[in-house]
Amino acid sequence: MVGEKIVSGYSFQNLDDANLARQELKKIEYIEARLDYQNPAMVLKVYEKAVNENLFRTPVGYEFMKKLYDYLRIHMGDADLMPVPLQQPFAFRMRNSYSTTPKRVSAGTKKKQWPVISVILNIILVMAVIGMFIIAVTGDNPNILNYEKALTNRYASWEQEISQREKAVKEKERALLKESDEVESGRTE
Repeated sequence: MVGEKIVSGYSFQNLDDANLARQELKKIEYIEARLDYQNPAMVLKVYEKAVNENLFRTPVGYEFMKKLYDYLRIHMGDADLMPVPLQQPFAFRMRNSYSTTPKRVSAGTKKKQWPVISVILNIILVMAVIGMFIIAVTGDNPNILNYEKALTNRYASWEQEISQREKAVKEKERALLKESDEVESGRTE
Protein backbone atom coordinates (compact mmCIF):
# COMPACT_ATOMS: atom_id res chain seq x y z
CA MET A 1 0.00 0.00 0.00
CA VAL A 2 2.83 2.39 0.89
CA GLY A 3 4.66 1.48 -2.34
CA GLU A 4 1.64 2.53 -4.36
CA LYS A 5 1.97 6.06 -2.98
CA ILE A 6 5.65 6.47 -3.94
CA VAL A 7 6.41 7.87 -7.38
CA SER A 8 9.86 8.94 -8.58
CA GLY A 9 11.18 9.21 -5.02
CA TYR A 10 8.22 11.21 -3.70
CA SER A 11 5.87 9.78 -1.09
CA PHE A 12 2.33 11.09 -1.64
CA GLN A 13 -0.42 11.45 0.96
CA ASN A 14 -3.04 9.56 -1.05
CA LEU A 15 -3.40 7.33 -4.10
CA ASP A 16 -5.09 10.02 -6.21
CA ASP A 17 -2.04 12.28 -5.93
CA ALA A 18 0.28 9.34 -6.62
CA ASN A 19 -1.72 8.39 -9.72
CA LEU A 20 -1.62 12.00 -10.93
CA ALA A 21 2.16 11.95 -10.50
CA ARG A 22 2.34 8.69 -12.50
CA GLN A 23 0.37 10.34 -15.31
CA GLU A 24 2.72 13.31 -15.25
CA LEU A 25 5.69 10.92 -15.34
CA LYS A 26 4.27 9.37 -18.53
CA LYS A 27 3.84 12.85 -20.03
CA ILE A 28 7.43 13.67 -19.14
CA GLU A 29 8.71 10.45 -20.72
CA TYR A 30 6.72 11.19 -23.89
CA ILE A 31 8.03 14.78 -24.07
CA GLU A 32 11.62 13.74 -23.31
CA ALA A 33 11.53 11.15 -26.12
CA ARG A 34 10.58 13.83 -28.67
CA LEU A 35 12.39 16.87 -27.25
CA ASP A 36 15.54 18.04 -29.01
CA TYR A 37 17.78 19.61 -26.39
CA GLN A 38 20.03 20.89 -29.19
CA ASN A 39 17.20 23.30 -30.15
CA PRO A 40 16.61 25.82 -27.29
CA ALA A 41 13.68 27.42 -29.19
CA MET A 42 11.86 24.07 -29.19
CA VAL A 43 12.57 23.59 -25.48
CA LEU A 44 11.25 27.12 -24.84
CA LYS A 45 8.00 26.33 -26.69
CA VAL A 46 7.49 23.15 -24.68
CA TYR A 47 8.28 24.97 -21.43
CA GLU A 48 5.91 27.89 -22.17
CA LYS A 49 3.12 25.52 -23.19
CA ALA A 50 3.56 23.54 -19.96
CA VAL A 51 3.46 26.77 -17.93
CA ASN A 52 0.46 28.30 -19.75
CA GLU A 53 -1.64 25.12 -19.68
CA ASN A 54 -0.67 24.05 -16.15
CA LEU A 55 0.34 20.60 -17.39
CA PHE A 56 2.16 19.70 -14.19
CA ARG A 57 0.86 19.95 -10.64
CA THR A 58 2.89 17.46 -8.64
CA PRO A 59 6.52 17.55 -7.48
CA VAL A 60 7.38 15.09 -10.26
CA GLY A 61 6.14 17.59 -12.84
CA TYR A 62 7.72 20.53 -11.02
CA GLU A 63 11.06 18.75 -11.10
CA PHE A 64 10.79 18.40 -14.89
CA MET A 65 9.74 22.03 -15.24
CA LYS A 66 12.74 23.11 -13.14
CA LYS A 67 15.01 21.02 -15.36
CA LEU A 68 13.66 22.83 -18.44
CA TYR A 69 13.93 26.19 -16.68
CA ASP A 70 17.57 25.59 -15.74
CA TYR A 71 18.38 24.46 -19.30
CA LEU A 72 16.77 27.59 -20.76
CA ARG A 73 18.51 29.87 -18.26
CA ILE A 74 21.87 28.48 -19.29
CA HIS A 75 21.20 28.62 -23.04
CA MET A 76 19.02 31.73 -23.34
CA GLY A 77 19.35 33.70 -20.13
CA ASP A 78 16.49 34.36 -17.72
CA ALA A 79 15.46 37.84 -18.84
CA ASP A 80 12.10 36.87 -20.43
CA LEU A 81 11.81 33.42 -18.94
CA MET A 82 8.66 32.71 -16.91
CA PRO A 83 9.34 31.12 -13.51
CA VAL A 84 7.95 27.67 -12.66
CA PRO A 85 4.44 28.31 -11.27
CA LEU A 86 3.51 26.46 -8.12
CA GLN A 87 -0.17 25.63 -7.79
CA GLN A 88 -0.49 25.31 -4.03
CA PRO A 89 0.53 27.20 -0.90
CA PHE A 90 3.22 25.64 1.24
CA ALA A 91 2.79 27.59 4.47
CA PHE A 92 -0.55 26.60 5.93
CA ARG A 93 -2.02 28.98 8.45
CA MET A 94 -4.79 27.99 10.74
CA ARG A 95 -7.79 30.24 10.59
CA ASN A 96 -9.03 31.95 13.71
CA SER A 97 -12.17 29.84 13.56
CA TYR A 98 -10.09 26.69 13.99
CA SER A 99 -8.70 25.97 17.38
CA THR A 100 -6.90 23.01 18.84
CA THR A 101 -9.45 22.56 21.61
CA PRO A 102 -13.02 21.75 20.65
CA LYS A 103 -15.71 24.08 21.88
CA ARG A 104 -18.25 22.60 24.21
CA VAL A 105 -21.87 22.94 23.28
CA SER A 106 -24.12 23.04 26.25
CA ALA A 107 -26.61 20.20 26.32
CA GLY A 108 -29.42 22.54 27.38
CA THR A 109 -29.20 24.57 24.18
CA LYS A 110 -29.49 21.50 21.97
CA LYS A 111 -32.40 20.06 23.90
CA LYS A 112 -34.40 23.30 23.72
CA GLN A 113 -34.02 23.81 19.97
CA TRP A 114 -34.85 20.34 18.63
CA PRO A 115 -38.29 19.85 20.22
CA VAL A 116 -39.48 23.28 19.09
CA ILE A 117 -38.42 22.67 15.50
CA SER A 118 -39.87 19.17 15.59
CA VAL A 119 -43.24 20.39 16.89
CA ILE A 120 -43.44 23.11 14.25
CA LEU A 121 -42.62 20.66 11.45
CA ASN A 122 -45.15 18.13 12.76
CA ILE A 123 -47.90 20.78 12.86
CA ILE A 124 -47.13 21.80 9.29
CA LEU A 125 -47.20 18.17 8.12
CA VAL A 126 -50.51 17.47 9.88
CA MET A 127 -52.05 20.57 8.27
CA ALA A 128 -50.81 19.42 4.86
CA VAL A 129 -52.35 15.95 5.32
CA ILE A 130 -55.68 17.44 6.44
CA GLY A 131 -55.63 19.78 3.44
CA MET A 132 -55.04 16.85 1.08
CA PHE A 133 -57.97 14.92 2.57
CA ILE A 134 -60.27 17.95 2.20
CA ILE A 135 -59.25 18.37 -1.43
CA ALA A 136 -59.71 14.65 -2.08
CA VAL A 137 -63.19 14.51 -0.55
CA THR A 138 -64.55 17.74 -2.05
CA GLY A 139 -62.87 17.44 -5.46
CA ASP A 140 -64.77 16.57 -8.65
CA ASN A 141 -62.18 14.14 -9.90
CA PRO A 142 -62.72 10.52 -8.88
CA ASN A 143 -60.21 9.24 -6.35
CA ILE A 144 -59.94 6.42 -3.87
CA LEU A 145 -62.27 8.15 -1.41
CA ASN A 146 -65.14 9.06 -3.74
CA TYR A 147 -64.75 6.90 -6.86
CA GLU A 148 -67.94 4.87 -6.27
CA LYS A 149 -70.06 8.00 -5.88
CA ALA A 150 -68.44 9.65 -8.92
CA LEU A 151 -68.98 6.60 -11.13
CA THR A 152 -72.59 6.16 -9.98
CA ASN A 153 -73.33 9.81 -10.75
CA ARG A 154 -71.71 9.54 -14.16
CA TYR A 155 -73.68 6.42 -15.12
CA ALA A 156 -76.92 7.93 -13.78
CA SER A 157 -76.45 11.00 -15.96
CA TRP A 158 -75.73 8.79 -18.98
CA GLU A 159 -78.88 6.77 -18.25
CA GLN A 160 -80.94 9.97 -18.09
CA GLU A 161 -79.48 11.17 -21.38
CA ILE A 162 -80.23 7.85 -23.07
CA SER A 163 -83.81 7.84 -21.73
CA GLN A 164 -84.39 11.37 -23.03
CA ARG A 165 -83.00 10.45 -26.44
CA GLU A 166 -85.12 7.31 -26.60
CA LYS A 167 -88.18 9.38 -25.73
CA ALA A 168 -87.35 11.90 -28.45
CA VAL A 169 -86.80 9.11 -30.99
CA LYS A 170 -90.15 7.48 -30.08
CA GLU A 171 -91.96 10.83 -30.43
CA LYS A 172 -90.38 11.32 -33.86
CA GLU A 173 -91.40 7.79 -34.84
CA ARG A 174 -94.99 8.46 -33.77
CA ALA A 175 -95.03 11.73 -35.66
CA LEU A 176 -93.66 10.02 -38.76
CA LEU A 177 -96.15 7.17 -38.43
CA LYS A 178 -98.96 9.67 -38.04
CA GLU A 179 -97.80 11.55 -41.13
CA SER A 180 -97.46 8.39 -43.14
CA ASP A 181 -100.98 7.30 -42.04
CA GLU A 182 -102.39 10.67 -43.10
CA VAL A 183 -100.55 10.50 -46.42
CA GLU A 184 -101.86 6.97 -47.05
CA SER A 185 -105.40 7.85 -46.05
CA GLY A 186 -105.20 10.85 -48.42
CA ARG A 187 -104.16 8.60 -51.29
CA THR A 188 -106.90 6.10 -50.79
CA GLU A 189 -109.63 8.67 -51.01
